[in-house]
Amino acid sequence: FLSLLERREGDDVLVVRVGSGLGADQGMRGMVFPRGTGLDWHVLNSGIPMLVTDLHSHPRVVRKDPTLRSGMYAPLVAGRRPVGVLSAYRSPAGAFRTADLHLLTVVARYVGGAIEVARLREQLKELAPTDALTGLATRRSFFDRLSGELERCRRVRRELSVALVDLNGCTEVNDAGGPAAGNEALIQFADALSRSVRAYDQVVRFGPDQFALLLPEAPRVKAEEILDRLRDVAILRPPHAGAGSVLAFSWGVAVFPDDGENIDDLLRTAGSRLQAMKDLESR
Repeated sequence: FLSLLERREGDDVLVVRVGSGLGADQGMRGMVFPRGTGLDWHVLNSGIPMLVTDLHSHPRVVRKDPTLRSGMYAPLVAGRRPVGVLSAYRSPAGAFRTADLHLLTVVARYVGGAIEVARLREQLKELAPTDALTGLATRRSFFDRLSGELERCRRVRRELSVALVDLNGCTEVNDAGGPAAGNEALIQFADALSRSVRAYDQVVRFGPDQFALLLPEAPRVKAEEILDRLRDVAILRPPHAGAGSVLAFSWGVAVFPDDGENIDDLLRTAGSRLQAMKDLESR
């Protein structure tokens, strides 16, 4: 049995992400180990691979599986950061040798490298000024622009509207037509949003199927008018998504200074109003 445990930063636990072989289908995936619990945490904290000839007699073993007696563990390191543990198990005691541990350690180094590459790719996406799929501005560009616009509107005493927009039904489109259909729907909707706003407004790819609008010097009524008008034309039927696929969208608007004077307050209010609209539409 082979397992990969990843450190989840938010609450600092180890989570079983991958399991294969004996027992892999018995609820191991998703299992959580609190900080400091078991051999996996010991190996993660020490950074030293470990070979255990008999798991049943080791004091650090928390969950003694009667079908597994031998175990070995290797830390996963990404960019000098411990991010998880790769472990292997066999039924009889004393089943692993030093050479097996060496091989597991080599594999763990490759896996750690792959994790680091994936992390760097995500960082590059966040740093990019435009989204590769839709051509819209990214979150980073949005926050930079919003910060500057808030300062300007505060100085000249003008309103500013922020809208969060969720494109609904993307999961169903992906299920019916595959990722290409989902991407096509996102591109169509991004184009519709861009055509509906003023030249100096900003349209943002805020999440996988979430968008944001930054509308300088626009009161709430103007923001709602833009989105209401868009709703009349932006019910999308992607051609490859299946005959029954229909996409609509929900939104929430927050206005400076009435709903908040900083970014966090504005986004919190817009998010709450977005959720309220989604709840209302689901009834």
